[in-house]
Amino acid sequence: MLKSVARIVGSSRNTNKIITLSSNQVRFIRFETNAQVRTQQTDIAIQKFGSLKYMGMPVNVDHYNEIIYQCTVNAQSDKAKYMFDEMRAENIIPDVETFAMLIGCCLFDSNPLRAINYLEEMILLNVEIPKSFLTTVAEVLTKAGYKKTPALFSALGAKDGAKKEDILSASQQAKLEIGIKA
Repeated sequence: MLKSVARIVGSSRNTNKIITLSSNQVRFIRFETNAQVRTQQTDIAIQKFGSLKYMGMPVNVDHYNEIIYQCTVNAQSDKAKYMFDEMRAENIIPDVETFAMLIGCCLFDSNPLRAINYLEEMILLNVEIPKSFLTTVAEVLTKAGYKKTPALFSALGAKDGAKKEDILSASQQAKLEIGIKA
């Protein structure tokens, strides 16, 4: 319902006019380089979403995924985490698509601890972890400057059927390397 009712606001680079885009069109927007514009776009989408919720529209995981996608495409990982936390507070169970956007968003701000926490939450919720998620976490760790644990996640991503115990063990080792007592 959100896809047909709500519109996500984007900005046209050439004319600086605000245009309204459907949720299907928003997936093809080029990444905006101006941080202020990215913040405004995300804030507008979150405000519209909040208004629809306030008016009594029932929300589900797809609605939150659209907002988290808007946060991701605009490199707003803190707002994506906020929307994820709000979704969990409403007892809405995230799906693989939700976690794909959240872990991908960790690449923007090189936040390996957040990416690892998302992996652990996937395990707790019994959401299947695709191999690509593990390699993305390895990229986040590498980008953040860690040397040892990216290889663990890359190895797990390379093999078929990584066990949850192995992923949790790699997560524990990554947290130790980051400096968090597991």
